[in-house]
Amino acid sequence: MAWPLKEYFQTLNTILGQFRDNDFVESDSLEIERFYDSIVHSGEIALQGRLVLTVVENFSLATGVDDSIVIVPDRYSYNLTLRGHNNVFRFDNSHPEFIHPGLSSEHQKHLFDWRTGRELPDSPVSSQGHPAIHDVLCDAREWHGNHFGEIPHPHEFVPQSQLRDSIQTW
Repeated sequence: MAWPLKEYFQTLNTILGQFRDNDFVESDSLEIERFYDSIVHSGEIALQGRLVLTVVENFSLATGVDDSIVIVPDRYSYNLTLRGHNNVFRFDNSHPEFIHPGLSSEHQKHLFDWRTGRELPDSPVSSQGHPAIHDVLCDAREWHGNHFGEIPHPHEFVPQSQLRDSIQTW
Protein backbone atom coordinates (compact mmCIF):
# COMPACT_ATOMS: atom_id res chain seq x y z
CA MET A 1 0.00 0.00 0.00
CA ALA A 2 1.33 3.44 -0.93
CA TRP A 3 -0.13 6.93 -0.55
CA PRO A 4 0.76 10.17 -2.30
CA LEU A 5 2.86 12.10 0.23
CA LYS A 6 1.02 15.40 -0.03
CA GLU A 7 -2.45 13.82 0.04
CA TYR A 8 -1.64 11.71 3.12
CA PHE A 9 -0.80 14.74 5.24
CA GLN A 10 -3.63 16.85 3.81
CA THR A 11 -6.04 14.08 4.77
CA LEU A 12 -4.48 13.83 8.23
CA ASN A 13 -4.95 17.58 8.78
CA THR A 14 -8.59 17.29 7.67
CA ILE A 15 -9.17 14.40 10.09
CA LEU A 16 -7.57 16.26 13.00
CA GLY A 17 -9.67 19.30 12.11
CA GLN A 18 -12.86 17.24 12.28
CA PHE A 19 -11.95 15.92 15.72
CA ARG A 20 -11.05 19.49 16.82
CA ASP A 21 -14.44 20.72 15.59
CA ASN A 22 -16.08 18.05 17.76
CA ASP A 23 -14.02 19.11 20.82
CA PHE A 24 -12.15 15.81 21.12
CA VAL A 25 -8.74 17.03 19.87
CA GLU A 26 -7.28 20.20 21.38
CA SER A 27 -3.74 20.43 19.97
CA ASP A 28 -0.80 18.41 18.68
CA SER A 29 2.98 18.46 18.40
CA LEU A 30 3.22 16.33 15.24
CA GLU A 31 6.34 16.86 13.13
CA ILE A 32 7.78 15.38 9.95
CA GLU A 33 11.47 14.54 9.65
CA ARG A 34 12.72 13.70 6.17
CA PHE A 35 15.70 11.47 5.58
CA TYR A 36 17.21 10.36 2.28
CA ASP A 37 14.75 7.55 1.55
CA SER A 38 12.24 7.80 4.40
CA ILE A 39 10.26 10.10 6.62
CA VAL A 40 9.32 9.86 10.28
CA HIS A 41 6.09 11.45 11.42
CA SER A 42 5.89 11.72 15.21
CA GLY A 43 4.57 13.68 18.14
CA GLU A 44 1.59 13.74 20.45
CA ILE A 45 -2.07 14.68 20.15
CA ALA A 46 -3.93 16.09 23.18
CA LEU A 47 -7.38 14.51 23.48
CA GLN A 48 -10.27 15.24 25.81
CA GLY A 49 -10.01 13.62 29.24
CA ARG A 50 -6.25 14.29 29.50
CA LEU A 51 -5.71 11.46 27.01
CA VAL A 52 -2.59 11.72 24.85
CA LEU A 53 -2.09 9.83 21.61
CA THR A 54 1.61 9.35 20.87
CA VAL A 55 2.16 8.86 17.14
CA VAL A 56 5.27 7.40 15.52
CA GLU A 57 5.04 6.53 11.83
CA ASN A 58 7.99 5.56 9.67
CA PHE A 59 7.44 5.62 5.89
CA SER A 60 9.70 4.66 3.03
CA LEU A 61 9.72 7.09 0.11
CA ALA A 62 9.09 5.82 -3.41
CA THR A 63 8.19 7.16 -6.84
CA GLY A 64 4.59 6.85 -7.96
CA VAL A 65 3.38 6.02 -11.46
CA ASP A 66 3.28 9.73 -12.36
CA ASP A 67 6.76 10.39 -10.88
CA SER A 68 5.20 11.88 -7.75
CA ILE A 69 6.54 11.01 -4.30
CA VAL A 70 4.56 8.34 -2.49
CA ILE A 71 4.98 6.99 1.02
CA VAL A 72 4.92 3.32 1.91
CA PRO A 73 4.14 2.50 5.55
CA ASP A 74 6.90 0.68 7.38
CA ARG A 75 6.72 0.75 11.17
CA TYR A 76 4.17 2.51 13.31
CA SER A 77 3.02 2.90 16.88
CA TYR A 78 -0.08 4.71 18.14
CA ASN A 79 -0.01 4.70 21.94
CA LEU A 80 -2.92 6.12 23.96
CA THR A 81 -2.19 7.09 27.57
CA LEU A 82 -4.13 8.81 30.28
CA ARG A 83 -1.62 11.51 31.28
CA GLY A 84 -0.64 11.09 34.93
CA HIS A 85 -1.77 7.46 34.86
CA ASN A 86 -0.96 4.64 32.42
CA ASN A 87 -1.37 3.25 28.92
CA VAL A 88 -4.86 2.62 27.60
CA PHE A 89 -4.04 0.90 24.30
CA ARG A 90 -1.33 0.73 21.64
CA PHE A 91 -1.56 -0.23 17.98
CA ASP A 92 1.82 -1.21 16.56
CA ASN A 93 3.94 -3.29 14.29
CA SER A 94 7.15 -1.94 15.79
CA HIS A 95 8.55 -5.43 16.31
CA PRO A 96 7.69 -7.17 13.00
CA GLU A 97 10.21 -9.92 13.63
CA PHE A 98 8.12 -11.08 16.59
CA ILE A 99 4.50 -12.12 16.31
CA HIS A 100 2.89 -12.95 19.64
CA PRO A 101 1.85 -16.60 20.04
CA GLY A 102 -1.68 -17.18 18.77
CA LEU A 103 -1.72 -14.06 16.59
CA SER A 104 -1.81 -14.13 12.83
CA SER A 105 -0.29 -10.74 12.11
CA GLU A 106 2.52 -8.38 13.06
CA HIS A 107 -0.20 -5.71 13.34
CA GLN A 108 -1.37 -5.73 16.93
CA LYS A 109 -3.51 -3.87 19.41
CA HIS A 110 -2.32 -4.05 23.01
CA LEU A 111 -4.91 -3.33 25.72
CA PHE A 112 -4.03 -2.06 29.20
CA ASP A 113 -5.66 -1.40 32.54
CA TRP A 114 -5.24 2.40 32.77
CA ARG A 115 -5.24 2.25 36.58
CA THR A 116 -2.39 -0.26 36.98
CA GLY A 117 -0.59 -0.17 33.63
CA ARG A 118 -0.81 -3.97 33.32
CA GLU A 119 -1.54 -5.45 29.93
CA LEU A 120 -4.96 -7.11 29.96
CA PRO A 121 -5.16 -10.92 29.79
CA ASP A 122 -6.82 -10.92 26.33
CA SER A 123 -4.10 -8.67 24.91
CA PRO A 124 -2.61 -8.30 22.37
CA VAL A 125 -5.10 -8.95 19.60
CA SER A 126 -4.41 -9.02 15.87
CA SER A 127 -5.48 -5.91 13.98
CA GLN A 128 -6.36 -5.72 10.31
CA GLY A 129 -3.21 -4.19 8.90
CA HIS A 130 -1.94 -0.66 9.45
CA PRO A 131 -4.83 1.21 11.11
CA ALA A 132 -5.85 4.59 9.77
CA ILE A 133 -5.30 7.37 12.31
CA HIS A 134 -9.02 8.17 12.00
CA ASP A 135 -9.81 4.67 13.33
CA VAL A 136 -7.33 5.06 16.19
CA LEU A 137 -8.91 8.40 17.15
CA CYS A 138 -12.38 6.81 16.96
CA ASP A 139 -11.20 4.02 19.30
CA ALA A 140 -9.82 6.66 21.68
CA ARG A 141 -13.09 8.61 21.60
CA GLU A 142 -15.05 5.40 22.26
CA TRP A 143 -12.76 4.53 25.20
CA HIS A 144 -13.23 8.07 26.58
CA GLY A 145 -17.02 7.73 26.35
CA ASN A 146 -17.02 4.31 28.00
CA HIS A 147 -14.81 5.52 30.89
CA PHE A 148 -16.10 9.09 31.19
CA GLY A 149 -17.39 8.59 34.74
CA GLU A 150 -14.20 6.84 35.91
CA ILE A 151 -11.38 9.08 34.72
CA PRO A 152 -10.34 12.00 36.94
CA HIS A 153 -10.70 14.94 34.50
CA PRO A 154 -13.00 13.88 31.63
CA HIS A 155 -13.32 17.39 30.12
CA GLU A 156 -9.69 18.58 30.42
CA PHE A 157 -6.86 18.55 27.89
CA VAL A 158 -3.11 18.28 28.39
CA PRO A 159 -1.67 21.71 27.47
CA GLN A 160 0.20 22.03 24.16
CA SER A 161 3.35 22.99 26.09
CA GLN A 162 3.41 19.53 27.71
CA LEU A 163 3.28 17.56 24.45
CA ARG A 164 6.47 15.93 23.17
CA ASP A 165 7.60 16.02 19.55
CA SER A 166 10.10 14.08 17.43
CA ILE A 167 9.53 10.80 19.26
CA GLN A 168 11.61 7.76 18.31
CA THR A 169 10.79 4.27 19.57
CA TRP A 170 13.04 2.10 17.40
